[in-house]
Amino acid sequence: MIIGNDVHFKCDNCGAIHSRGSLDSGNNFGAQLYCDGKNILPNLPEFPSITTCKRCRKNFWLDQQTKYMLKGDENEQIFKSDFLSLTEYSNVIKDNAYRNDSDEYFIRAHMLWKFHDPFRLDEEDVSSLRENPDYGSNLEQLIAICSEGESPEEILMVAEYHRYLGQFAQAIAMIEPLLESEVEFFAKILLKRNQQADGCVFMLSTY
Repeated sequence: MIIGNDVHFKCDNCGAIHSRGSLDSGNNFGAQLYCDGKNILPNLPEFPSITTCKRCRKNFWLDQQTKYMLKGDENEQIFKSDFLSLTEYSNVIKDNAYRNDSDEYFIRAHMLWKFHDPFRLDEEDVSSLRENPDYGSNLEQLIAICSEGESPEEILMVAEYHRYLGQFAQAIAMIEPLLESEVEFFAKILLKRNQQADGCVFMLSTY
């Protein structure tokens, strides 16, 4: 893994400059795939794609539209771009700060991972999260966004969203037709979890 130079962006609301790391090269050795779709890649780190401005607190995307080349004569402070907190992800959703459907899925998937992170290391049951209305509504929207997906991987992911909601029968009905597909290995693991009414988030595979 070779870390590259910092990349800079300007808040599209107040113009504050923010920096973000970059990667010149990396690999997926030692990657950990979790059942909620999160990949932890020790040698291929993720950098923020959206951040909260440290000056005006507006959420803005770090992309070509906000990218900024330093001139070298800047006198203002350069802020570090941080990943969004759970509250900040929720604010993006409330503000409908999406550019397209892909953005919404990105935000909602990352919000789900943020909900699950405290349970991830010890592979704990996440069923207590169902008491949080933001957790439930986020999962319901993820199901709605992904419901038209036809690939086995997409169907399996939607089944997982049902499992986190405690809708084990719905998940089983979606998984059973996948038992002889290219995702058979994962389908068998997740089928068993649903049959046991197991609401844990766990590591699905390493590679």
